[in-house]
Amino acid sequence: MPDINEMFEQFPDYDVLAEQGAPAPETAEEPAAPVKKSRKRKKALEEQAARNYEDGYGVFVETKTKNRNFITVFFFPIVLLWLEFTLRFSCGEPLSFASVLYTLFFTMVNALVLTFICTLGGAVFNKILCNIFLAALTALYIVQIAVYGATDGFWTFTSPGFPPMDMFWNGVADKLLFVIIAAIPLAFSLTVGLIIVPFKRIRALAKISLVLAAVLFFLVASVAVTLNKDSKSPISSYRVYNSSNQLIDKQERFGLLTMHRLDLTNVILSGFGGEKSSTE
Repeated sequence: MPDINEMFEQFPDYDVLAEQGAPAPETAEEPAAPVKKSRKRKKALEEQAARNYEDGYGVFVETKTKNRNFITVFFFPIVLLWLEFTLRFSCGEPLSFASVLYTLFFTMVNALVLTFICTLGGAVFNKILCNIFLAALTALYIVQIAVYGATDGFWTFTSPGFPPMDMFWNGVADKLLFVIIAAIPLAFSLTVGLIIVPFKRIRALAKISLVLAAVLFFLVASVAVTLNKDSKSPISSYRVYNSSNQLIDKQERFGLLTMHRLDLTNVILSGFGGEKSSTE
């Protein structure tokens, strides 16, 4: 029978079901710290160990000693910032301190909302939903990268029409490197990403925390935009944010998703007989 320390070395994430508790792995050089278990888990292990002992055999079971749920919170923020700045660099737009902060805060709002949605169900359902969202976002950013490469502008809800396909494919060829870079998060997710990221159902308190964090980021970004109100400057953040045009400035200042949200708001307001003023 192999030594207990050898088994711990070969299976570091496993534990021993023993009637009086599990021994901690030790080496000749330095004893290892004992494995910490919650009372509920320890009780369950001891009860199972007692049944195993009565049946005349011992069992090795996998115990997940590392909680990887916190990785889920960072998944969408990293992915969306990756896509935003890939688009930004593909357009050759300058990076200012203010634009980076605005993009960061508004992106965090979107990322936290997506994280909230993708943790409502079971792990399998959440991972499928995450891949659907990620595929849609990747397609959106790649299309905008190609459209900008072809027309030096963006396709939006208020655009007169989509560029001709020959121009679009020329844009893809012109920005091929950035198209590939934008597809990296989706490729990572479909291969190993969602094995590493658990996307399990989270507790009610964690859900509330995600919503409150999203609201906080949105309020901070909105207040920052309002404070940057200069009536003499046509490119102040307040005027750009509240204009019905200046789409490229909106994307450069606040990010692509915020630009689309503001553009869609204008479309909805126009449908109700109103429109946000470009000179507010």
